[in-house]
Amino acid sequence: MSTLLNKTFIVFILFAGFAPLSAQEIRIQDASSGASLPFVLIYTPDQSFETQTDIDGQAKLPQPPPSDSLILQLVGYRERRIAFPSAPTTVEMSAESYSLNEIVVSANRWEQNKSEISQSIGQLDQQQLKLQQAPTAADLIGGQAHVYVQKSQLGGGSPMIRGFSANRVLLVVDGVRMNNAIFRSGNLQNIISIDPHIIENTEVLFGPGAVMYGSDAMGGVMDFHTLRPSLSVTDAKSMGGKVLSRYSSAASEGHGNLQLEYGGRRWSAISSASLSRWGDLKTGQHGPEEYLRREIPIRINGEDRLVENEEPRVQKETGYDQVNLFQKVVFAISRRDKIEWTSIYTQTSDIPRYERQLRQQNGLPQTAEWYYGPQKWSLNYLQYSSTRTTSWYDHLKARAAFQWFEESRIDRNWNSVWLRERRERVYAPSINLDMEKQWSKLSLFYGLEVNYNYIRSHGRRSSILTEERELIESRYPDQSHWLSAGLYLSSRYEINPSTYLNAALRGDYIFLSAPFDASNFPLPVDAAQLNFGNLSGSLGLTKSFNDKQRALIQFSTGFRAPNIDDIGKVFDSEPGAVVIPNPQLRPEYAYSLDMGYMQIINKQFKIELNAFGTLLESAMVRRPFQFNGRDTIIYDGTPSQVQAIQNAASGFVFGGTIAARYSPLTQWEIYGRVNWQRGRTTEENESRDEQLVPLRHAAPTFGQVGIKWQHNGWSALVQFDFNGPQNPQNMAPSEINKPHIYLRNAEGLLYSPSWHRLDLRLRKEWQQWGATLALENLTNQRYRPFSSAIAAPGRNLIASLEYRW
Repeated sequence: MSTLLNKTFIVFILFAGFAPLSAQEIRIQDASSGASLPFVLIYTPDQSFETQTDIDGQAKLPQPPPSDSLILQLVGYRERRIAFPSAPTTVEMSAESYSLNEIVVSANRWEQNKSEISQSIGQLDQQQLKLQQAPTAADLIGGQAHVYVQKSQLGGGSPMIRGFSANRVLLVVDGVRMNNAIFRSGNLQNIISIDPHIIENTEVLFGPGAVMYGSDAMGGVMDFHTLRPSLSVTDAKSMGGKVLSRYSSAASEGHGNLQLEYGGRRWSAISSASLSRWGDLKTGQHGPEEYLRREIPIRINGEDRLVENEEPRVQKETGYDQVNLFQKVVFAISRRDKIEWTSIYTQTSDIPRYERQLRQQNGLPQTAEWYYGPQKWSLNYLQYSSTRTTSWYDHLKARAAFQWFEESRIDRNWNSVWLRERRERVYAPSINLDMEKQWSKLSLFYGLEVNYNYIRSHGRRSSILTEERELIESRYPDQSHWLSAGLYLSSRYEINPSTYLNAALRGDYIFLSAPFDASNFPLPVDAAQLNFGNLSGSLGLTKSFNDKQRALIQFSTGFRAPNIDDIGKVFDSEPGAVVIPNPQLRPEYAYSLDMGYMQIINKQFKIELNAFGTLLESAMVRRPFQFNGRDTIIYDGTPSQVQAIQNAASGFVFGGTIAARYSPLTQWEIYGRVNWQRGRTTEENESRDEQLVPLRHAAPTFGQVGIKWQHNGWSALVQFDFNGPQNPQNMAPSEINKPHIYLRNAEGLLYSPSWHRLDLRLRKEWQQWGATLALENLTNQRYRPFSSAIAAPGRNLIASLEYRW
């Protein structure tokens, strides 16, 4: 990792060669809290000049002045006009009453007013994120109760949205899909590869997002937008940056981030480097005894043994390290044409999988060692954007991206001398073309997307006593291919100034090829190939009764195409059963109806109500199968039942959300959010009859309430997070097979208990400094979020300090 940091600092040194030149600057801040206001639009009355503030609320003004006044605009704030060139260096803007007119990007890949969109979209509060000081993107996305996050280990975080998770929800970074062909249906931790320090804003699109994003967007889309450096509006060049240091006590976490930004008239750039180190996580004092780690495995004299853990609240073997690097360069070809290059690289150390350490057999752990090797992710893309008005478009973005993933799993059974390692690499080039064209009442959004994945997968085992090594079956078929190509068309029609109709359609073609190597893992088939087309769409209506009331309704479809994990992961067979590829496998589908209502009362109270229902059809599940007319074959010398992944299940999930904000005084705000959902899916019983069982990723009721105060650069927050129980009748069969992470009730049935947590946060911003002090889990509760294996942090002191220049 030190080599990676050295390379990054070389980039910083190159930037340091540009000496800052004097230029008239302006900083815009909130009149109540003194917090910087990013993305404020600044323009002259004749619109001959236009710019916006950067992430720190600063902007550069041209010399000589093109006008004697400037207009400042920001959604949620009162418009302001200031004199120019005698503009003050610091300008305050006052927040207006709650507004329904927020700007979102994720719905159609372009900036739109939220009041014109019929899909439910959640936006994370940027000021609250500064108070939150999230250590990972998983904590960031789950910190405001929009998304439920499961954790199997400290280095993890698997988002759940409306009963869907893993490869049924989509991660998007700057318009590039992060999901790849080996994303599995079990819990994933890829989201931790995204550095929270480089996130400019985040949106959560609830419900199917297939029209814009294609496969996997069944439960929702998490859309991350990275920092964008600002171009100078004068010939003056500038150099700035930020350094941040943070410590948290529950895992003895040390964290540092360094950012440098350069701005010129034609090109600008920003660099960021983060280094994090977590120790073993300490859980709370008050809670179930079953969550304590009383014994830990060690190897003594060639034998695996369990020894007493002297600190049972410390969850041994959970710490890890991570480095994140980020670089973005923007070059202005002209006032309307820009080229952008972005590079992201992230790497972790080995990450112990805590959940596997808890599994036991005959009173002993099943595994002596189980950990993920370094998780690596690289994203590079080149984007051309244009705002030239043509007969084809008013706005255009063309992007070519290349991603590279590497992950591995290393394990050793109890008292075995063989250490097994399976390593995967995914190479994922993609292209996107997105265009927008507007007429008087009709807006069209259309484009194409092509994604290709090439998978390398290898397996080997080595003796911990000798240097002996040998090949074993790989996790996936080596040299597999997965291709997705899609065309989409989305439209927004203004029926009248308060009513908008949204309609969209997308066609996709999917191709998959997986060759099987029979030398290490003999199968009755040599290869699997799938190719098929898919059509998805949406239709919605949004109605604003006035500037204080709005309602929406939308019907949409989503799908998930089979990937290499679905068709190629054959080695996971149970004893006496063998899973073979199914060439008839097809996508699974979601059909969803969303309804929402928003209202502002007396300029002080805002409430949002959302309800949804989703049907799941042709879901991919493992079921008995036949090969050459036989349901049992001799495999590895043993009679084995033939199984395959099939489109054999259906289900449904429904629920709703209530969110409210109340501002009795200018400096004060009370807020709350509650999410409720229930889901069922079909499953075969022992008689192979279909029955309805709970849906695996339908989270229990969860939410938060809080009080926030802001004044003169100070911010304070008291927040109460809560989580209802997952009772036995709502536990999925797959979860019932995990007694090591759940509790038993008086009847001996597994369940997940309710929990709550109280947090206190304080932040001060002054001049170029910012400091945050927080005390999480004040009452030191010991709890596990539903489906998680690792217990949550106990009382956790967080202190951070940042300096900007």
